[in-house]
Amino acid sequence: SETMARVHYQLASLYAKMWEFRRADSAISRSISIFTKWGGAFSEVQRAYVLQSIIGQSLGRTVEARDVARWSTEIAETRLGAADLSVLEGKRVLADIGCDLGEFAYAESLYSAVLTALRPLVPPGHSDLILATQARGAVLIELGRLDEGGAILREARDMWLANMDVDRVRALECSLRLGEALVRGKQYQEADSLLPRLRADAIHH
Repeated sequence: SETMARVHYQLASLYAKMWEFRRADSAISRSISIFTKWGGAFSEVQRAYVLQSIIGQSLGRTVEARDVARWSTEIAETRLGAADLSVLEGKRVLADIGCDLGEFAYAESLYSAVLTALRPLVPPGHSDLILATQARGAVLIELGRLDEGGAILREARDMWLANMDVDRVRALECSLRLGEALVRGKQYQEADSLLPRLRADAIHH
């Protein structure tokens, strides 16, 4: 039934957060199998395929994960529209996979499109918005657009720190990428002022 499909989805999500990706892979495959047999809200099915792509990417099945994310997101966009959150999540995952494959210009265009669509849909501190902002800043650094990428990473860092439910690990990761951008851009004074805070956060976590 749909209820069991949702249970397996939640299990897969939990296992993935625990880095138990093989168990997560088994659970999400079961969820999709049940959804396929019994049906379900299309946005739920799309989220299941997106999670399957994330898990597959984590298990090193990068090309397969990209193919799943691409075709499921294309179908979902046709059915649900470009502004649906599950569609935008699929595009963000596609961009993440693009980064893994070294396709940075492609990834940046996707992150930019996701951000444009997300801003009117979610509040400023929403985690999806912060993650997409951080990811775009990081990929701009990879493309050598250091000033632009650094400015966007500052924006993402400030959103993390202003978030009441801040993910400190994500905020630390964002600050590290910002530090990298500053050093590569030879902005040593600002990078040096960032280091004590990074050391303190790293020790704390």
